[in-house]
Amino acid sequence: MHSRDSSRDRRYRKQVYRFGVKRRLLQYLALTASVALDDNLAGECAHLVDRLPRNSSRSRVRNYCILTGRSRGTQRFFRMSRHMVKKYSLLGELHGLRKSSW
Repeated sequence: MHSRDSSRDRRYRKQVYRFGVKRRLLQYLALTASVALDDNLAGECAHLVDRLPRNSSRSRVRNYCILTGRSRGTQRFFRMSRHMVKKYSLLGELHGLRKSSW
């Protein structure tokens, strides 16, 4: 994996962790305030969400394989690409996985 990609991924994940609770709370307030309370409060909460860093959004984080850096076909549980999951599971190095046969 390119070091630039891995450092960017780490930075994005750190920002998501740092601003996650605040972002979710403001989004919830903006949604419920527009329904139950007044529109001014909902607009203010939406404005505060917009002022948060863009990279603190969870949708900006991309799952990369920790071994190869491949971004597609990555298993979330192992944080490895499908190629590496198959390789290491056939070698028996991933606990709980084995080749099935019937």
